[in-house]
Order: sequence, then structure tokens, then C-alpha cells
Amino acid sequence: MQLIISFEESDATVYAEVLAGESSEAINPGLIKLKLEEAGYKGLAVDPQAVNKLCIAASKEEPLKLPLKVLKDATLDVSVIADKTQVLISMVPADGGKDLSENDVKEALQESKVDESMVDWPAVNAALQKQKVKELCIAKAVKAVPGIDAVYIPLVESELDRAPKIDEQGVADMLSAHKFTLVDIGDPLMRREPSTEGTVGKDVCGGDIKPVPGNDPGFAKNIQGAEISSEDANLLVASIKGHPILLKNGVTVDSVLHVDEVSLQTGNIKFDGSLEVKGDVSAGMHIEVTGDVIVKGAVERATIKSGSNVIVRGGIFGAWHDAEVEEDASNKLEQAEQQEDGESLEAELSNEEESEQEHCSAYEIIAKGSIEAGFINQASIHADENIVIKQYSGNSLLWAGHRIALGQNGGKGILYGGYAKALHEAAIAQLGNDAYLETRLTVGELDQLLPQLSKLKKVEKARQNEATQLGGILEKLEGNNALKLGKISVDKTKRIKNTIAAIQDTIKQIQQRMIEIESELQPQKNASVLVSKKIYPNAIVNINGTVRVFNNEGRGDTWRVKGKQLLGDNEAAKESSCK
Repeated sequence: MQLIISFEESDATVYAEVLAGESSEAINPGLIKLKLEEAGYKGLAVDPQAVNKLCIAASKEEPLKLPLKVLKDATLDVSVIADKTQVLISMVPADGGKDLSENDVKEALQESKVDESMVDWPAVNAALQKQKVKELCIAKAVKAVPGIDAVYIPLVESELDRAPKIDEQGVADMLSAHKFTLVDIGDPLMRREPSTEGTVGKDVCGGDIKPVPGNDPGFAKNIQGAEISSEDANLLVASIKGHPILLKNGVTVDSVLHVDEVSLQTGNIKFDGSLEVKGDVSAGMHIEVTGDVIVKGAVERATIKSGSNVIVRGGIFGAWHDAEVEEDASNKLEQAEQQEDGESLEAELSNEEESEQEHCSAYEIIAKGSIEAGFINQASIHADENIVIKQYSGNSLLWAGHRIALGQNGGKGILYGGYAKALHEAAIAQLGNDAYLETRLTVGELDQLLPQLSKLKKVEKARQNEATQLGGILEKLEGNNALKLGKISVDKTKRIKNTIAAIQDTIKQIQQRMIEIESELQPQKNASVLVSKKIYPNAIVNINGTVRVFNNEGRGDTWRVKGKQLLGDNEAAKESSCK
């Protein structure tokens, strides 16, 4: 009998057939295995029952054909995730059939429209060697990179100095001044680094994955005092001079620095600009600004120095350290008025500096402009322009470069105790009080200015003579042959020139001071004191050195210097009618 191994594609089955014929080989399981190997089916697991049947049929010389094995090829499944971010493959190995190849994988990927450039081919080849994998990821999308949010970089700070100052002993001064930033027109405030669009990604099918762009709201809208630079769309600059206030994506510039109060929480304040205090200025605080100071509350035992005006809606409270301080301060001011001019301009300027230092004592309000307040009590007030007080000033020191006014806008307008001086005029409702407290009011200082002017003219003339005399000496020295001059003569010439130059500088200072005094003479010649309602005993009025002490209660009047007397307009009219 003969043994024939065949394969029929119609049912993908390997058959063994025993046929009649001469053969030197006995048909047994070993021969069947050998024939399968020769036919290319080495190691193929066949049906053992069919093998037995074939062997029995061969022994009986009965022809027989039986299926030994249905061959199965390896299978491949390609799965593309719904969002196209991954490709998964699964392989089932062949069972006697055909193994998978790289081409099989490529064909499957093409059918699934997968971009082959996205495939991890080393991973695919490793899987092909095993011929058995389950949901192996062979391709991943390139994720889109989100855009970066816009960044806003402040180029200024609101406050320059926040930390308290530490002394040599290591003690912190919690009241040390807080310095606030001031910007000018055109100063850079904030830079914007624009957002980015991000990087486009790619899905496993080769399509674009759009990135999420960065957030970019732009500079804040409707900001005050700032604008986008005309030269750089990403730069915010100041459009006014003022204090910068930082926002998340912008900077506003306020011409006024706003604080709720000035206290231990804020520390002392030093600012190149104007200041608005919504509440009070607490005791012991110090404010120094170049602009206006507006306090909507009260000021208590504090020092304020302003390069412009000071307005206090409430009152100003000071404090004398003892009962003699007020009298001592008043006496010093009177002594300063009565002092004669120094022997030289240098001495005069030195005296003025010392007087100013004495004036800058604790709890003072000093303004280059005017000072306004609801009331003032035991305080020292100095204004280069006007002092305006609505209700009263009690036991205080007032100095105004132009005018003192009390009782404006319906206020009581009472001035009692202390010492007050204005260079041009004073207008108050009531001078003194029913306790007859000594109240001193001075207007004008012609009694000081005229002697000063006279003295300065004499000093100027003397200096001019000195310069002329030295010039003559110098002319003689330089008239000689310079080659014949010895070292001593050359040194002397040099010293004379230096001395003449110094004298000329002094003359310029004298002339400038004379101009200043002359500009003050005319306004002070018309100096007056107006008391609109009542004047009380122990009120002392001084107009340009002419003094009058009031010993009786009287009605209001306007007092001026008439000859050598201080008379009210009503008094002067009566005297004229009597004559």
C-alpha cells in the first residue's frame, strides 16, 4: 500500500490517503509523521484517531482517505482609537497555516488609513517574531503643545522701601518712612509677553491636532494715567506723572497717593507727589511729600511737610511738652522780629537758617503753599501762602507768608491764645476769648525789612568800594613787566583776583536779597487786620512794628497803621468827623 499526503485549498485541510500499490515501507504513525515533514508540515499536530484508522486500513490493504488537520493562518487585528491617538494590534499565531509578515501589517494599516510614519516598526517586528500579542500599541499621536499664556511683567513697584530701618543696636524703627514710587510721563510701567498659539500635533492618521492657544486678555481696559506705547504694542507707559498702582495685567497711575490712614500700619510716608489720607493721621507720624496733602480725618500730634498745600478736613491737634513751651516759642518769634540785621550777608543767611531749624520742631505742619483746617489746637503751623481755619485756632503758633483767615464758609473763626503772624493781612471773626487769654497777632514786618534793606545797601556799597580798591592794586601789579615779577608778586596777584571774585559773588547775593525785600515792601505797606465780630481784652495786634494792646471788649473793625498809631477804620472816621 502507498501513503500520499495532500492539501486541498478548498477546505484548507491536509489529507492522508492509503492507496493500493507496491511500497517497501510499512504504513505506520512514524511513516505518516515522516511524510508530513517531507510535505512541509513538520511538527504539525494531526488527528491521532485518523492516523490509527489509516494504519488499520493499510494493514487490511483497504484504501482510505482521511483529513489529518485543518490548517489555520495567523490572524491580525488593527484597531484605531476613536480619537486617533493610538493604534493597537492583536495577533493570533498560525495553527499549521501561514504566519504574519510585515507586509500583512502594512496592508492592514493602509486599510485603517494609519500613517506609517507614525508606526513604531521595531515594536511591530518584535510582535511578528512572537506572532502573538494582544492590543499592543504600535503608534501614538504627537500631542499638540498648548500655547503659553501671556505674561505681564511689572517694570515698577508701588512702594520702594517697605522694610523698617535697623539701627546700630539692631532695633527696628517701625515708623521709618515708606517711600513710594513716582513715575513721569513716558516712563515704562509694564511689559507684556504675548501668548503663543502652541505647537500643532499629529494624529495616527496624519491629521493635524490643533493646540489650545494661550490666554491673552491684553492690557487692562480703561486704565487711568497709562497708555500703550506708540512704538511698542507690548509696552505700557505712563501718560501722567503720579503713583503707579499695579494690577494683574496693567498699571494705573494716580497723580495722588491714596492711603486709608497714616499709622503704625503704614509707617511714616515720604512721597514725591500728592497724598490723600481717607482717615486720620495718628500721633507721632511723619509725612513728607512734594505735592498736596489732603487729610479727610484729623491730624493728631504729627508732622507734615508739604511742597504745596495741606488740607485737613477735621482738626489739627498738637501738644506742648510743658506749660512754658508755648510762651517760649512765642518769645523766640518776637525776638527774631526785633533782631537787627547782621553785620554781613553771611551772618543774615545763617540767622535765617537757624530760625528755620527752630521753627521745624515736633508736631508741625509746614507747607510751601497754603494750609486749611477745620480747627487747630496747640499746634505749630507754617504756610508760605495762606492759613485758612474754619472754626478756631487755640494756643497755637501760626505763620503765613500772605494771609491768615479764620471763620470762612460759616465757621466761628476764633483766634485765641498763642501767636499768629501773616505778612500781608489777617481776616478773622473773633480775636481773643472771654477768658481774656493773651492772644498775639502780627501782620507785616516792614519794621524789619526796611532796616535790613538799608543795611544791605550800605554793605553793598562797602563791598563795591573794596572791589574797586583791589582792582586798582591789581592793575598796578599787572602794569609792570610780567617777566620782572617775582614769585611773591605773582602769588599776590592771584590772591587779589580770587578776593575780587569772592566779593563780586557776595555783591550778587546782596543784590538778590535786596530785590526780594523790595518785592515785599509794597504788599506789606497795605497790611491790615480785619476782625469782623468781636475783639477781647489782652489781644495784642502788631502791624509792621506798630503795636496796640486791647484792654476792653470791642466790636469788630479793620485796623491799619495811621501815622504812628494803629487805628480801626471806624475809629479813624470818628476822629476825622471830630476834627
